[in-house]
Amino acid sequence: MQYEKVNKFPIFFFSTGVLLNCLFFSKTVLDHTLVPRFIFLALFILVFFTYTLFCFKSFKLYIDKLILPYLLFTVYSFVSIFWSINSSLSIIESSKIILYFFIFILSYKLLNYYSEDFLSILLKVIIILFFLSSIEAVIQLIEIPEMTRKYLYNINGISGHKNLYSSFVFLCSIFSFLSLFYLKPYWKVISLFALICQLLLIIILQTRAVWIGYTVFFVSGSLIFLINKKIKFANYKYIIICIITSLILINFFFIFAFPRILNIYYKNKPFSSKIEQVSDLSTLSERVLIWEKTYDGFFKHPFFGVGANNWQIYFPSSSLPDIYPMKDLNVTFQRPHNDFLWILSEYGIIGFNLFFIFIVAILMFLFFSLLNNFKITHVIIISGVLGFLAISFFDFPRERIEHNILLSLLLGISYYLIKKETSSLETELLHIPKFVSKIFIIIFIFIFYFAFLNFKGEYFTKKMYVERQKKNNADVINLCNIAESICYTIDPTSVPLSWYKGNANANLGNYSVSLDDFKNAFHAHPFNHQVLNDLGSSYFMNNNIDSAKIFYRESARINPRFDDPKLNLIATYINEGNYKEAEKWNNSIFHDSERRNYYIRLLYEHK
Repeated sequence: MQYEKVNKFPIFFFSTGVLLNCLFFSKTVLDHTLVPRFIFLALFILVFFTYTLFCFKSFKLYIDKLILPYLLFTVYSFVSIFWSINSSLSIIESSKIILYFFIFILSYKLLNYYSEDFLSILLKVIIILFFLSSIEAVIQLIEIPEMTRKYLYNINGISGHKNLYSSFVFLCSIFSFLSLFYLKPYWKVISLFALICQLLLIIILQTRAVWIGYTVFFVSGSLIFLINKKIKFANYKYIIICIITSLILINFFFIFAFPRILNIYYKNKPFSSKIEQVSDLSTLSERVLIWEKTYDGFFKHPFFGVGANNWQIYFPSSSLPDIYPMKDLNVTFQRPHNDFLWILSEYGIIGFNLFFIFIVAILMFLFFSLLNNFKITHVIIISGVLGFLAISFFDFPRERIEHNILLSLLLGISYYLIKKETSSLETELLHIPKFVSKIFIIIFIFIFYFAFLNFKGEYFTKKMYVERQKKNNADVINLCNIAESICYTIDPTSVPLSWYKGNANANLGNYSVSLDDFKNAFHAHPFNHQVLNDLGSSYFMNNNIDSAKIFYRESARINPRFDDPKLNLIATYINEGNYKEAEKWNNSIFHDSERRNYYIRLLYEHK
């Protein structure tokens, strides 16, 4: 990428954008870090890409054999909209993936032109980012009553969760390690101080997934040092063989071996309830249940997946896992706490391999590059990515904007180093003319619009919750109508907005309108047990008893501990005089209630 003049403004523009985007949040929406950062990122990429395209006449985009899998994965995520049950979720997720792809591309372009200048400023910005983000974490640490694991979960820094903030700190620490070798002496001191603070923070927060990540980081780094002393050659053919072998092993593990390991673990899972101990395995047992249910969805849609961001829709389809908060407290999971399974279930074998061909290729080319010319920075990047992948195996950093930005930058640096040192990747498979590149501006405008609709949706959903608590049904309906859009149909707990409207209309006595609302809610989330139950009740109120019973049974199948559909079935069968069937459903109820006792008395009278 050769420009007509050296203008360092884009370096500061891009780096400042990264800093502001990671710190940007708003308390006006339900997730005050994720959605605001999405809208800011969309605007930032739109402005920066437009500026770059029009200010530098020689700017060009091209695709080579290393970028191609990433590009195909990005396109694939968008195409998955067409087979997703809830397309609004897929639109938002694919929009984010497009933005991350361009963060990767633009970071490489800036490195290719500005080289050390850009890298130096970027590393300094990320160090500043960490210190600014740690202010919030330190304040939260001071405010907690005691340093126990229970209270430590209240620490989330600039992320939505303690574990997510810990993995963010891990990524920052990789850049701190790089800073020790790229920055000037006084910045090296600052980098070392940042690194010490990051390691201390990780020790204090007691996030086991990140501890595992650091273990992988240091162990893999040590192994690379040992291997480098024994292997001193590498050629392109050998790299390709290693990439293919790695992909075969990854596929074998996640498609064949891991499901069997989960099954064995579940049958022999250790019992533990010592939540204050870091060695407690109760959360791992919970994850195993979620992972097993994830495979239920994957094996029904193995090749193409269930569609971008539709895991949360399909997850309960084969019944909810035996986790008390999910079955009795209506706690929902939005992701499987394993980014590998998340990608596998949503994009199937095809999308999974497109994504990991790119990741594995980056790692392999970097590894063989350092065999020919050993560099400690290559070791840091390879070990850092492997450590982050280890964290991703037990958590969900892929969900967060700030994590994806830092990962995209790390991959952009990796790609730059590979291109700089590997002549076999010089061939361009596809050159994108500048007039075609302008189409991306239109795409970014649409993505910004989608991000705005998502922001608007959460903003008015938050207001709707308040009015629902006050039982202002007319306001609930109005706010749901304002919040709902092509990009926003369900709230952050996976409950469709149409379900809230349906209940509000039912409370107002508008039973025919509420039936339409519940039908729309069913189309948005056909496996939500509350939606199924209320759709059944709506059919009942509209005198369609047979349909009502179908949806009651389906609701009870998905959540066997959810009593409402069973109580509704008991009432239905008593009205029909089918006391035997009513008694069967009564015996399957898990909780006592006044309504259940009333039905028991009725059944007793008819014996």
